[in-house]
Amino acid sequence: MKAPYAIRRAFNQGNLKRYDISNFGATSAIIAGFLGVPFIPIRGNIGTSMFQNNKMDLRLMGDPFTGEKITVVRAWRADVVVIHAQKADRLGNVVSYGTRGVADEFGSMGSKRGVIVTCEEIVEPEVIRSDPDRVIVPYFKTLAVVHCPWGAHPSACRGYYGLDIRFSQYQGRYERHAELLPHFLDEWVYGCADHAAYIEKYKSKFDQAGLDRLKPVLGFKPKLDVDYGYHDPAVWKGVPMYTDDRLKAYEEALAAKKRGK
Repeated sequence: MKAPYAIRRAFNQGNLKRYDISNFGATSAIIAGFLGVPFIPIRGNIGTSMFQNNKMDLRLMGDPFTGEKITVVRAWRADVVVIHAQKADRLGNVVSYGTRGVADEFGSMGSKRGVIVTCEEIVEPEVIRSDPDRVIVPYFKTLAVVHCPWGAHPSACRGYYGLDIRFSQYQGRYERHAELLPHFLDEWVYGCADHAAYIEKYKSKFDQAGLDRLKPVLGFKPKLDVDYGYHDPAVWKGVPMYTDDRLKAYEEALAAKKRGK
């Protein structure tokens, strides 16, 4: 995967320090932070120049069981994580689906202080509780919930809108030229008071049709009838322990042996 033009240019000009790591190495580092371990072994990267370009995060060590050389990556833990999700409730329980990924789920739960969440919708807690398996961040890890429709734009938010290919290309044409990029930033980043202003600017320049084009055309909802029905252990109150003649004979013999001692 290539870095955006502006980032590549900054690397090449020495304005940004480069730390090479594979995509799998980066996701493994996030998982290690979530697990609370200082590092995690991975397959790969051996024989590449990544070890020269990223001595902070990558090491080679001997497998303590086989002696074989293996790559290990340092655990990553952010102080505060900012993510965008489909839904959250006012308590801070966050629901994401479709493309939840390692970074959002494990990165959030591994953060030191907590998570700031922007979301397409704020729903009632009862809605979240009805489908707990889709919760990626529970309330006790959330620092703030921000209602932010189109918050992932120009990227996608599954079920709400897709990737805005034309705007991404438009941005890329500005990024390609160092002398043009500041104009894009002044207009679309520094020149917008907030995200809502950014979306209004988009509509004024590219029309509402540009956003409407991103809405899902085909619905894709699970067909499984999932029921998280609660089972009350109190139904066993007063029910005798299950047994049979073999168990009773063995337990009686064992009790007799203990009394004999």
